[in-house]
Amino acid sequence: MVHGLFMMCCKMKDISFNELMFVTYGGMIRGAIAFGLVLKIDDAEVDGETVFKERGCVITTTLACVIFTTVAFGSFMPVVQKIFVSPNIKISPSNSPSDGSKRINSEKK
Repeated sequence: MVHGLFMMCCKMKDISFNELMFVTYGGMIRGAIAFGLVLKIDDAEVDGETVFKERGCVITTTLACVIFTTVAFGSFMPVVQKIFVSPNIKISPSNSPSDGSKRINSEKK
């Protein structure tokens, strides 16, 4: 296990730091997991009384946060893309791998 972690840390990096930051920013607008987890809160009743009385408030607050972050972060996505990702991306047929997939080369002019 330690050898595998060491090999992962030492291998050649496939993406640049700016591309990693762009992917991280894109991940901030994902709220499906948070909303799915909050829906798993049990709404069982014990002796005719609900166990977690604030379940509706927690679901509403989580949904509001998910909607807000999706709209707020999503609206700035084109600006962030221009900052972090180079727009000069060309597919070079001379560098195509033997398995038939296409490799993307970034060329800055």
